[in-house]
Amino acid sequence: MSAASRIESLERRVKADPTSVAFASLAEEYRRAGRLGEAIETSRAGLERHPSYASARVTLARALHELGQLDEARAEFETVLGLAPENLVAIRELADIHRRLGDRAATLQYLQQALTLAPLDAELRDAIADAEERMVEAPPHPAAEAVDRPAPVDDVRNLGASLGFEPALDLPIDLPLVEVPADVPAEEPGEVAEPLALDAIPFARVDPSEPESPEDARPLDAPGRLETLRRQEAALEHFLAQILKERDRRAS
Repeated sequence: MSAASRIESLERRVKADPTSVAFASLAEEYRRAGRLGEAIETSRAGLERHPSYASARVTLARALHELGQLDEARAEFETVLGLAPENLVAIRELADIHRRLGDRAATLQYLQQALTLAPLDAELRDAIADAEERMVEAPPHPAAEAVDRPAPVDDVRNLGASLGFEPALDLPIDLPLVEVPADVPAEEPGEVAEPLALDAIPFARVDPSEPESPEDARPLDAPGRLETLRRQEAALEHFLAQILKERDRRAS
């Protein structure tokens, strides 16, 4: 019997008796024929009368999956596992759904669960090896990168401006570095520079096209210049902390 003939026969049975469990077979024939909308509609109508019919729910979930409705398909497959915890089709489909959603850990978990039910399945073993490799190669979470990587000063300025912060003076991003003389005493362990308001910091950007005044030309002693840089760094850290605190407050 051809697929079309099977569908016609099942349609007659379901039409004659809407309470018949033949709806499950009809929905599966629709799905195999690529008539996914009819498979979903038939499955849902029958499941209203037979909510515990696991095979019909598998058909519904597979049709949703094939249509790309991943969240709905996942929910249906999880319901199937509640009815039949060792349903291998549901477990493998859940592994694929989580793979498509980018959840590597859940993908690996479902693949390993499937392998316990089908230990001789070479395809499952290959899929697990691939999932484990992807877990190792997975890049760090974006939030972790944001914490670990120092923010460029320009990004700090832009973030501050977007939140309404305007520093009194421009940030000193192009001050030259200085070498610390050997006779400068090191800071005591645990010592933290006191944060200062930006308008209290004695620095300003100088236009190189303007001639230096005699006062500008006077060199600072190394310890004094080092202290200035430290104070500027403390002010910048304080400014950034204010920005992040305000961002978190607005996000909550």
